[in-house]
Amino acid sequence: MLAIEHRRKDWMRVARRNTADTALFLACDDASLDSGSPDGLLASFPRSGVATMRTSWSDDATFVGFKSGPSNVGHSHLDANSFVIEAAGQPLVIEHPYWPQAHFLGFFDSNRYRWNFDGPGTVGHSTLLIDGQGQSYGSEFPGRIAATHEDEHCSSISGDASECYGSLVRKFIRTILLMPNTLVVRDVLECEGERHVEWLLHYAGDVRSDGIISMIENNSAVLSVTPFLPDRSMGWRISDTERTSIYEHSDTLNEVTRSVRYRSFSTFRKAREFEFLFGFRINSGSGADDWDFQTVDDSWSLLARDSGLMIRPDGDYLRASPAT
Repeated sequence: MLAIEHRRKDWMRVARRNTADTALFLACDDASLDSGSPDGLLASFPRSGVATMRTSWSDDATFVGFKSGPSNVGHSHLDANSFVIEAAGQPLVIEHPYWPQAHFLGFFDSNRYRWNFDGPGTVGHSTLLIDGQGQSYGSEFPGRIAATHEDEHCSSISGDASECYGSLVRKFIRTILLMPNTLVVRDVLECEGERHVEWLLHYAGDVRSDGIISMIENNSAVLSVTPFLPDRSMGWRISDTERTSIYEHSDTLNEVTRSVRYRSFSTFRKAREFEFLFGFRINSGSGADDWDFQTVDDSWSLLARDSGLMIRPDGDYLRASPAT
């Protein structure tokens, strides 16, 4: 009904991809309005703190969802600067499924007990833990979508979670840059004092190591994850964690079992400042030959070989330009 009212071909495309076998659906459809795709590949909703980007509107496109918004809203999660990835029709970096509510354990007590549940807590999302701690709840701890960009070469989303960790963090800017079959994730982090930082990646399917490269495989899709920064001079640790929670669902009084599973990356030593840089490749073998990473003085450049794009830092963000 909305698609017909506003003559939106893209909305009609969504409606027809989710058809209902009802007389109402047939009555609402209008054969004179064709289905169509939106003009752009990136969308941003700053008020809710959500942004998305994709490589195309085909069924096997690469899709990235990004979250960095206020925490003091209904059913909120402490998930600022977290992301998900889907490619070739398969989830690869994920948001975990719904956790049934448990009123008796404080599932909706956002000021205290809600964050004992891993599903809505920071540990259940692909973002950072600082000294093992997650983000804080409240109006004074917001994340935000800081910037978005789309051109003929790539798309990017940046989030600002600098205020989300209370007194632990002074700055946390994350940028994700998307090209066909290629993503780059950069974090710029300043802590209040020396801190231990853990970089979380929640995945679907299976994960294995190929040297320093992590290979995530889910059915027909393979994601290779290559770390470039921090360099190995601070030591480097890869941890595989699965946390299982058992509790009583307050609606049914049945026992509930839920798990979160992630691979995390961290340095041995604490520090005040961190720069994380990861390259992601989709269905490209091990990924070892996909990158050319160079450091010059205090800066760096990263060539994603088959894209023809050179990626460099741009203040706290990223920029990509054709390689010369």
